[in-house]
Amino acid sequence: MSQLALERLRISIPDNRTFEPSFEVKRFDPSRIERLAEIIVNRALKIGSDDRLLLRYDPGGSQLAQFVAYKAAEKGAAVLPRSNDPLVLAAVLAGVAQNETPRVFNEMAAGENGDISWATKVSIIRSSDFPEAMDVVPGDISKKWNQATEAALRLRVDRRPWNLIYLPTEAEAKIDGMNYEDYLEMFFRACDRPWDQIDAAQEILANEILNPGKQLELFGGEKLEEKWRTYLTMSIEDQTFANSTIDRNIPGSEVFSSPNRGTINGRLALPYPVMFAGRRSPNLILEFKDGKVVNFEVESDNLENTKWMESALNADEGAREVGEVALGTNRVFNRPMLNGLFVEKVGGSFHIAIGSSYLFTEYNGKLVHLDNGVRSVYHEDLTCMMLPEFGGGRVLIDGKLIQENGNFLDPRLAVLNLSF
Repeated sequence: MSQLALERLRISIPDNRTFEPSFEVKRFDPSRIERLAEIIVNRALKIGSDDRLLLRYDPGGSQLAQFVAYKAAEKGAAVLPRSNDPLVLAAVLAGVAQNETPRVFNEMAAGENGDISWATKVSIIRSSDFPEAMDVVPGDISKKWNQATEAALRLRVDRRPWNLIYLPTEAEAKIDGMNYEDYLEMFFRACDRPWDQIDAAQEILANEILNPGKQLELFGGEKLEEKWRTYLTMSIEDQTFANSTIDRNIPGSEVFSSPNRGTINGRLALPYPVMFAGRRSPNLILEFKDGKVVNFEVESDNLENTKWMESALNADEGAREVGEVALGTNRVFNRPMLNGLFVEKVGGSFHIAIGSSYLFTEYNGKLVHLDNGVRSVYHEDLTCMMLPEFGGGRVLIDGKLIQENGNFLDPRLAVLNLSF
């Protein structure tokens, strides 16, 4: 459908839910976009003449996709461009819900698997002007789609060099309660950081502070009312933390690993909205015992939110377990975010991922041990703020305080406390 068309697609679902996209595609400062393309092609993916690049992009990412495609092809790489419009996928799955056939998911997944299998490297550019498109898809259909495409996802995440970037949209800025221009400037600032200094500091954090540890304790919202206080404890013995700047995600950065399976206990209390399994959910509380979610509460008057969360947590054996624990270190992000990429990078925060752990044994040329055995169709990041304005918090390794109220205490990590 032409972007210039005056008509708007409006799909009505039998239970009266609808969506109506805006078709507004933003154009950004070309010099800034070209710089992002150079980072993706030259630094993040290190594209060479022998590569086959699968380039997947939302319509709003077309401008950046053009720069990436040109620069990759200029290096001699084969490039396969694929438009990846969330609205189209939502429309497909909503239609499937009305006439599901036994073969449909297998046939659709075969296309996904084929693209990923062909590629040696993958660049994903997301920029959705309707982030909540999947709200029109029934939960059981969404679950089946995730299950059908899990093999392709695991192949891409664990077996292929890949890079993911989100370009800001007005819809996402609105969801996060921000002025679009401020949101956009925050994004470009978060991409343009002293990455060499950050990389060096995170090497110290991972190798000298976190990796030797056995027990990790996380506190959040300590100055809030008791209901919204977080305390989690877990074993990280023999696990290793990966140092992530902009090699996989732009913007970065974080250090991440996974807890030993069955060891996480306590409660995660998030007094702000979160995105979970493609749906925006209000304030959320999860209680853990011996590695699993044993109770949850969605603070909402809408029963559908609770049903959605329950359906997601019951999706499979690993959907109540934790496959990742991480510390966000990009202090340009200083508040809770709903964007799926930004949320895990917020400075002065930690996050856990409900669902699968990462399978790869090497990250940026270094051996890592991240896999704790949890398998699920989901990997959903839930971020807990530890900055003073959100009640503060602490991070302890084997009883030793290493971060307080969002600031690392070791002077060698000072760059991780700065928002320039």
